[in-house]
Amino acid sequence: MANVPLDFKYSPNHEWIFIGDDETVLIGITDYAQESLGDILFLELPLDDTEFKKGETWGVIESVNGMLNLSAPLSGIVLEVNPDIESNPELLNEDPYQTGWLIHLQLTNPQELDKLMAPQEYEKLVK
Repeated sequence: MANVPLDFKYSPNHEWIFIGDDETVLIGITDYAQESLGDILFLELPLDDTEFKKGETWGVIESVNGMLNLSAPLSGIVLEVNPDIESNPELLNEDPYQTGWLIHLQLTNPQELDKLMAPQEYEKLVK
């Protein structure tokens, strides 16, 4: 069964969200997502300062089992892309919740946080 840490929020699109103190979040894909994808081969992620709205495609993950379009769980501006992840996409498979984070985002609509799933809700989704 996939690991679902309790200190994150989740999207129905299998992204985790770690909420910081200053209306910023880290976003990555869940253990369930990386298990389903299999070995990650390539990532296409946004540049710093890219702005997107909730629901827009913000990146692509290619794996041995196919391709996943990343749909923004929140609206915001990219502060930073994980500097290690594009050259080492296997970090998503090895450690999706720590070294495998994808982007650091400045929220432009913090109220959207209320729509995210609690760990228990996400766990029910992936059972």
